Amino acid sequence: MPKTTKIVLAADPGSSISKFIYKIEGKSPIALAMSPEVAMGVSVESVEAMKKLSIGGGNPATDAWLQIPSDSAEAVIVGHLARTQYQGNARLDLLKYEVIIPKFLAAIGVIVQQHNLSGRLSVSFSCLLPFGEYANKDDLKSHPFSGRGECP
Repeated sequence: MPKTTKIVLAADPGSSISKFIYKIEGKSPIALAMSPEVAMGVSVESVEAMKKLSIGGGNPATDAWLQIPSDSAEAVIVGHLARTQYQGNARLDLLKYEVIIPKFLAAIGVIVQQHNLSGRLSVSFSCLLPFGEYANKDDLKSHPFSGRGECP
């Protein structure tokens, strides 16, 4: 049976920067920061074309994108790439719990790439929500997390 890597991930999905602290089982905690911007509804073809044009390897923390579900024609771009190439913004029009899922998935992709993880993952996560959104915590808990993500 393949080994399962356990990760604990906590986030503060702020509007100026998305802050994460994570711990891979057996290692010390590490901080991760990503730009807060998100661009939704970007065509996967556009992202694939952008990848072909990039020179050298990208930085996972700045070039994160997700395809949810994995056969979707649309992608969600997270962080610096969203801001610089896809007119993404911090999505202040949405509640934090509504935009944290792509940020969590992007952060997991960054962690996997930066630590060369493979195989199965078990991820426990938590996030800070404003008091006014605490009532929505059950919506966050029941969100379907299936999809394909990539951080070049």
